Amino acid sequence: MGYIRKKKLAELAGVSITTISKFFNQKPIRVDKFNIICKTLLFLDYEAIIQKVEEE
Repeated sequence: MGYIRKKKLAELAGVSITTISKFFNQKPIRVDKFNIICKTLLFLDYEAIIQKVEEE
């Protein structure tokens, strides 16, 4: 996952990019942050994010 996509996911989930990186690299993070990221990924409209990234 590239930096821009991690940044967008971090914004949507309300967590830091560091937390997102730890999540995808299977490093320890707080349970509440883990749950938020998982919920965000389940409801993520990836097509809208791709479109926004391409516009930037």
